[in-house]
Amino acid sequence: MEPESGDRTTVGAVDRALSLLLAFNETDDQVTLAQLASRTGLYKSTILRLLQTLEANAFIIRTPAGTYRLGPMNFRLGRLYQQSFKLEHVVMPVLQDLAEKTKESASFFVLDGHTRTCLFRIDSNQAIRHTVQVGEPLPAGRGATGRVLSEFKAGATGTAAEKFRSLPLVLAGKNALDISVITGPVFGIGGALKGAVTVSGPASRFNAKAQARATPLLIPALATITKQLGGNAGVYDL
Repeated sequence: MEPESGDRTTVGAVDRALSLLLAFNETDDQVTLAQLASRTGLYKSTILRLLQTLEANAFIIRTPAGTYRLGPMNFRLGRLYQQSFKLEHVVMPVLQDLAEKTKESASFFVLDGHTRTCLFRIDSNQAIRHTVQVGEPLPAGRGATGRVLSEFKAGATGTAAEKFRSLPLVLAGKNALDISVITGPVFGIGGALKGAVTVSGPASRFNAKAQARATPLLIPALATITKQLGGNAGVYDL
């Protein structure tokens, strides 16, 4: 049975055409009509009509053997996206939202060899807060953020599900002057690790209860960044 969209804000024909483009994967050089039907659930007659439009606009190429491969228009759009893409535009709005909702500082760290570096940060607006300088190199394996970067260094693909169930990783300060942290990884295309998002604050305020309240905010934030970076946000649905 051909699927119908239950969302009235979408256009069914566009949804179906996009589903054909998204049916291609990294290992495909070309696909058959039967494969497209199997992967999308669409009727072959519907697929053929959509393919005619996609082919006319260079999104699909029909080979002499009657199979299909992606056309050059996809490459053009990919180049345009690549030229306009800025990681800051993806990460900063999410950090801003986390900082506003948790009232603590939110940071984005990347792994660089034996160090981890804070690329982006939104500081808490409270008088007492945890401070890290953007661009400052820190030991890679130290603290919860360093640990999450190290544990997920190989990426999301093939990573044991138990690791995702343990997210976020938590570092609890031992006294009022210490820093407490919750953190988790974000991924890109092919499950590659892209960095870690961290919420941090003084242990006297960012205690176990505050961390528990922040966790339902952090996990969707990880999924949001991962999705926008081309990764599989479903890895957090455990």
